[in-house]
Amino acid sequence: MEHALTLTGQFEPFSVVGVLRLLNGPTPEALRRALDRLQREQPLLNVGITAQGKRFYFTESTDSPPIPLQIDAWQDDMQWQTVAAAALNTAVNIQTAPLIRCTYLYQTGKNKVVDLIFVYHHAIMDAASGVQFYHRLLSLCAGEDVDEMGASRLLRPAADEILPSEMQGMKRNGRILRYMAGQMADEIRYRRQLGKGRAAPLHVATARNLIVTRQLNKASTKAIVRRSRRQRVAMNSVVSTALLLAVHKHLYKNQPLPLRALTFANLRPYLTPPVPNEYFGCYIAMLRYTLFCDENPDFWQTVQQFQAALSRSSKRGAKFPAMLMSKQLMKTLIRFQSFRMGTTAVSYPGPLNLQPTYGAIQLTDVHGFISNNRLGPEFTAFAKILFGALSWDFLYLDADMDQTMAETIADEVTYLLQTNAR
Repeated sequence: MEHALTLTGQFEPFSVVGVLRLLNGPTPEALRRALDRLQREQPLLNVGITAQGKRFYFTESTDSPPIPLQIDAWQDDMQWQTVAAAALNTAVNIQTAPLIRCTYLYQTGKNKVVDLIFVYHHAIMDAASGVQFYHRLLSLCAGEDVDEMGASRLLRPAADEILPSEMQGMKRNGRILRYMAGQMADEIRYRRQLGKGRAAPLHVATARNLIVTRQLNKASTKAIVRRSRRQRVAMNSVVSTALLLAVHKHLYKNQPLPLRALTFANLRPYLTPPVPNEYFGCYIAMLRYTLFCDENPDFWQTVQQFQAALSRSSKRGAKFPAMLMSKQLMKTLIRFQSFRMGTTAVSYPGPLNLQPTYGAIQLTDVHGFISNNRLGPEFTAFAKILFGALSWDFLYLDADMDQTMAETIADEVTYLLQTNAR
């Protein structure tokens, strides 16, 4: 998976951007000390990436430069979006360690808003380890008594080296072959159902990533979570369906078509041994599902279809072959540039295990974005629950749509969740 993500970054700019919105933020000096300590503890905060032949390798340095920290004056509530969007459209220099940098939009004074913006290469951190990184960073900035972590025990092998027994030896090859056969069969069905219908368009010129955010209030969030439990479906299916149907309605004009949705599986609990969240790395798999949407699809019926697809995929153990084949998928996609990966993609880690306060520091919001490109989905999102409220960080390309359309789709997602929570 790390190889696939690095290939993506060579094709077009590819970064992960995380934003922490705070009140009573730490001083720049306290932030610098916290970053330095985390860098001492985490080996993957001291690496670059080197190409040798057709393979990539992490190159660790004992004298890696400090994590770059830029201090800018905080101006307004929209400034962080400008900084984040610029980062999403800027390539990460993989040869130079470390593969992470920080911008601090800072102002002094009690109860003043500040913004911490992190940009990093996806190969060193996934959502699970990212949340742990934020938690430990804020704890250190607050001066809390946090035990030192030994760097030697925080380095773990890649996911493909610690797969469970059913993915070892000949069983592994059989699982991969079955997965590939299933993908080919899905491709044939998709093309037959699509016919001459609208598919995600290909663009020649590089497109720019732009940002839209939305949030449900706590009451609506509680209601949609409660309704999902009554329906016996996962919230991942609910949020993925909401985005897919919103795009189907406004971008595809409710045409009866097959649409492809991407979602991401956390592999950490299923590896041998399981990988705890405090270990940095990228332990995820990307899964793609095809759903046929008619002219007026029912929300909960479509959620059930999505949930059924997730269940079938899980029973077949598709997450491991999907991870193992990710490099080949990206190589094929970039080489031929003849199709796009899908219509939508949603990353949903669920409720974020973060505290509302760290000493005097108040955490008010968290945002997350992963660069898209012209071979990726038309509309992507990072959805999460923080302090009881479900929020969305949407990303779209200016080559696919204008801001009005993007805002319309984002509003439709909110509307679908609110109206179907009852």
